[in-house]
Amino acid sequence: MALEDLSLNEPINTEEMKFKLINIGDYADIDENVHCYATYLANNMNSELVPNGFIISALRAIEDFRCKGIIGNRRKIVPEALIGHRPEFYNGLKSLIPDIAAVVCPSGFAKEVARIVEKEKKYK
Repeated sequence: MALEDLSLNEPINTEEMKFKLINIGDYADIDENVHCYATYLANNMNSELVPNGFIISALRAIEDFRCKGIIGNRRKIVPEALIGHRPEFYNGLKSLIPDIAAVVCPSGFAKEVARIVEKEKKYK
């Protein structure tokens, strides 16, 4: 059974996604900030995710950058290049979530990420 045939309600292993995130420059033409974001996401992603979990992980990473890695009682080391930007920069990263998923996730999974993100846009 191909990965695309699996139910999108069942979590999938993220090992291949993490590898592709860390090496995203090999799969897409991206700038250094997106590479830093993708690497950070890979290093802080759960070992199994459903599409909504991918989105949540991506949004939490952006929040870590906005908060300079200091959230409550936990401290995370975040890439300096991604700290201290204007809100538009972080909104730009947020808008890339479906595109990043299309590059690093199985096709059906990435399509579901895009569908969820698009649905959320309609409610804002």
